[in-house]
Amino acid sequence: MILDYLKKFARFKDETIVETWNGIYPKLTNGESELILQPEEGVTIINCVGGAGMTLSFGLCEEIIGKASTSLHLLQERQDEL
Repeated sequence: MILDYLKKFARFKDETIVETWNGIYPKLTNGESELILQPEEGVTIINCVGGAGMTLSFGLCEEIIGKASTSLHLLQERQDEL
């Protein structure tokens, strides 16, 4: 079905599929949807979304970075007040 759709707008000399991939997506078992670690200042590791990364990763990163940016901004404001 996907290849039939692809043929509607793309042409290839050879349509032979030479490699396939079957992904296995681990999921957290504690009810959480993401694992966020900050092993040191300025480093954030985000692992999540169990196979929906292409769909959800940009929104999740925007949310996480937005929270970090807001926290940093508030911290800077407090330091400026001192």
